[in-house]
Parts: sequence; structure tokens; C-alpha cells
Amino acid sequence: MKKIKMSLAGTKVVEKWKIWITIPIVIVMLALVAFGIYAGVKGDVAQGINVGIDFTGGNIVTIHFKDNLDKDTYNANLAIVNEVLSAHGTESSLDQQAGETGIVIRYPLISKDNTENEVSNAAVKADIEKIFEGKLLLNAEGVPTVDLEYNGPSASATLILTAFLSVLISTILILFYIIIRFKNLFTGLSAVIALIHDVIMVFCMTLIFNIQINSAFIAAIITVIAYSINNTIVLFDRVRENELDHPIGVPMNRNYVVNKSIAQTLSRSMITTITTMAAIVIFAIIGVDAIREFALPVIFGLVAGTFSSVFLAPSLYCQMKAASDRAEIKRKAKPKKEKKSGHRKAKEAI
Repeated sequence: MKKIKMSLAGTKVVEKWKIWITIPIVIVMLALVAFGIYAGVKGDVAQGINVGIDFTGGNIVTIHFKDNLDKDTYNANLAIVNEVLSAHGTESSLDQQAGETGIVIRYPLISKDNTENEVSNAAVKADIEKIFEGKLLLNAEGVPTVDLEYNGPSASATLILTAFLSVLISTILILFYIIIRFKNLFTGLSAVIALIHDVIMVFCMTLIFNIQINSAFIAAIITVIAYSINNTIVLFDRVRENELDHPIGVPMNRNYVVNKSIAQTLSRSMITTITTMAAIVIFAIIGVDAIREFALPVIFGLVAGTFSSVFLAPSLYCQMKAASDRAEIKRKAKPKKEKKSGHRKAKEAI
């Protein structure tokens, strides 16, 4: 069996740092355009981002039937529920099958006032039960059981804060670990900047494709951070080994050393990404909506993480080290002010 070999040996990667920085900037610009389009179509700036009820607050109605639901029956029952929601001035934001006999439908808050929303929810539940009483052909063994849950804005605010803190704390801990592990501030900074890039890219791609941002999105972000930093650490570990192996007294071409390290670790990074991607893509294709909401951001993150580990982080590292070296040369070249002795000062004063 032939070995799969991927290499960038002899290729100048870090020298093309302007290209690697330009690519994410272009993606951010596309995301801003997409945001403007979605907000314009829906007539509301807040609707430019597809935020789930996990973060905005909303309602979840679960309907349990007596019989198993095939695809046609599921769609027919879903259409009935959507009719009720439409009559109350709202619409479903997500629907999925619960087991073999249930439907779970999420829809936004009907009113920002808690009391009014509870009254509206009670009316929605009553109308759903009532409408199914006249459509027993879809459920031959009796009226389904309807459960309705309410997720208020306060719970959503707590969830947002918890999600933000979890990402922030994990990033800070990673920064400290890398600085301690490699004893190099620039390695840590470039790795964390690459992680921030991955998070921004996942958010931008999610916005461009109008994928719902909810709890699954936060789980995907944390997964991407953990995965991406692993590739970056492997690369910087090889950079450190190559720097230690460099002959003493011979001027080091840092760009050459880093490019060599990228070429040596590329095969490992790409094969790991491809094998992981294969499993996630299958989930995204055949999975239910809830799994797809997790899988798609992870796919975006895998691509962004591989890009940042191979191209962005090492390029940033080289640029930081080069800037530090230039500053050090200027500092050494700066003439030192001669300290005047007390005798000389007195003589000059006379």
C-alpha cells in the first residue's frame, strides 16, 4: 500500500503572509454583505443573524402521537401545527422528530411580556389540541399529547454569558499553556490569534449560510478550538526542534526553518483533518437538524483550523520574531549616553 505523502517542501509559505491575512478579511467582508442582505430581506437589523431561541428566548412545543410517524405523516402533522402558529402571528424556527412518535417545534416569543406570552402559549396549546381532534385520520388512536415549554430572556442571557466565559477562559488557559510549554511569548500569541481567527471564520460562514446560532453552535466552537490548537502545537513543537538542531554560530534563517517545519507536519495535519471531516460530513448529510446545526460549524472550523495552523499561525510567528529582531538591532545600535563624572561636570560649569 502506497504511503500518502503531502508536502510543501521548498515552498515559501510564511513569505506569503499578506495572502494568508487577506483571505479571512475577504470572508469577513462577505459575511457583512450577507448580514446586510438577510437584514434587508427581513426588514429588521436584528434578523440579519439567525439566532436560535436558546439565546433570544422562545417556546418549544412537543407533540407525542400514539402511532409511529413516517415522512408523509410527519409533514402533514407539521403543516397542521404551522397553521396554528401562523394564526397566532408566529412561525416555527426549527422542527425535528422526537423518537418515532413525536414532533418538536421551536418558535419565537409571541410577546416580550412574560404574562402575555404565557397567555398566548396557552392559546396555542389549546388550538393545537383542538385542531387535532378534528383530524384523527392522521392519528387513528386518539388526540396527541401536547407539551409546551417556555425559555425566557433571563435564561437566554445567562446562557450567552456562560458560553462567552467558557470560550474566553479556555482561550486564556491555552495561551498560558503554550507560553509555559514553549517558553516563547510569540508562539503563544500567534497560536491564540489563530484560534480567534478560527472562531471568527466559523461565525462568518455560519452567518453567510444563515445557519442558526444556538447551544450546538457554542459546542461546535469549543470543539474547533480544541482541535485547531492541537495542530498548531504540533507545528510549533517541530519548529522548536528544528531551531534547537540548528548549528551553533551559524546565522539562522527563521523563515526557512518554519517553512521546513510546515512541510514536515503537513501530511499529518491534512490526513487528520480529512479523516475527521469524513465522519462530520456524513453527520451533516444524513443527520437530523439538531445534529446538522452542530456538524456544519464544525466543518467550517476544521477548514479554518487547518488553514490557520498551516499558513496563518507560523506566518504570524515569523512576522512577530522579525519585528522583535529589528527592535533589538535598533536598541543595540542606539549610541549610549556618556555618563558625566562629578569632576567633569564641575569643570564644565567653570
